[in-house]
Amino acid sequence: MIRTQEETQGLRDKFSELVKEMIAEGEAALKLEGRLQKLRDAERELQIQQANRRTEINLLRQVVKDETKTFEERQEALNKAREIQKVLSDEELRVAKERVDIITKQLALGENLEEDEQKLADAKTALAEVEVERSKRNIKFITEQNLLNNQQITIITKLEATRRKGLQAATKLENCLLYTSDA
Repeated sequence: MIRTQEETQGLRDKFSELVKEMIAEGEAALKLEGRLQKLRDAERELQIQQANRRTEINLLRQVVKDETKTFEERQEALNKAREIQKVLSDEELRVAKERVDIITKQLALGENLEEDEQKLADAKTALAEVEVERSKRNIKFITEQNLLNNQQITIITKLEATRRKGLQAATKLENCLLYTSDA
């Protein structure tokens, strides 16, 4: 009888632990589901932001390429476009990382199918693609900045050469006038 009581108590303890574990897993799954819904909302919002911001960035890039604008105006447009892109890229990266984190935690909760493992692989691939695109966009901004700087240097160099030629011509003219008035 004592052995049966001990066995019964042991079974009760194991059952109690199992129930606690199931409750904890259920709560964790609920939290993840809530995060997943917030992520879906953030992804929808991001799609709208991307469309609007890319249009804004493209309009600013047109100003950067417009040689009728001053260098200050073009530089300001480039800086604004770069900042908008940075904010957008940061959000894209945050959302992609969140997706990987949620899927990783979902997989840790239970039995995983091949399909679940593929979802994680796809999310990690999408994260890597976001990082590559972010890098490409940064390189494009650096290239545009270099082009703008080179255009400015070229114009300044030409203006300086023209100024020197003008000074040389003025000096020559002044010398001619001085020598002809002495004679």
